[in-house]
Amino acid sequence: MAGWPALKEAVDEDHNRLDRDIARWCKDYGARAGKIHCGRGCHNCCTLHVDVPLTEALLVSDALSAEQAAAVESTVEGMATELAGIDDFKTFLRHYRRRVGACPFLGADGACTVYTVRPFACRALLSTRPADWCAIDFAELTPLERTLFMDSLDRAVVAFPTHYVEATQEQARVLETTAILAMRETFGVAVSGNLPYLVHLQRQHGLGEALAQGEAAVRELLHRDGIDSPFLVHLHL
Repeated sequence: MAGWPALKEAVDEDHNRLDRDIARWCKDYGARAGKIHCGRGCHNCCTLHVDVPLTEALLVSDALSAEQAAAVESTVEGMATELAGIDDFKTFLRHYRRRVGACPFLGADGACTVYTVRPFACRALLSTRPADWCAIDFAELTPLERTLFMDSLDRAVVAFPTHYVEATQEQARVLETTAILAMRETFGVAVSGNLPYLVHLQRQHGLGEALAQGEAAVRELLHRDGIDSPFLVHLHL
């Protein structure tokens, strides 16, 4: 797979750079009496759909044990059952969280088992509220509860109306875009999408090798895999 080693090395360097920037941001936020509630084992965000550049999925795939790989396949089987045919993004997100379940890389102790290669999106999701808030479906709150919650947020810090830090998420999005553009410059086409699904496609079908062959090879692979959801994989031409 000519080109992938350099792309993966660049993303790994950007992971480390993002970690350093987040550490500085958190130190400054703490000096202003702010508090980030994330910590080892607080895993309520680990039921969210995580969208990543394929390069990040390859880094995760490279690091997996046989047991972790089996967990990925179990999760993808759930996707095939629960997400097929859904063409509304809000419905997709709700079904993903409620029916697909927790990230296959979540350990029994609630900690991430691929922490060193976790994607930009996971690194950058910093909660300004206790972990219980990360499990709440805000569509189920009463209007008064939603109002009180939103009134409690520091709009200068969070990605309103969520309680997650905006600055770190924005930096992660920039780095994701950089990774996608580098992929497209190298191969003429780039892929991003759901983390477990991309890992599955790499391990079972060689998505990275297909991408190096061009758009037609990627489309053929996706058609062959047969999961009918427009939100799991995105091509960037």
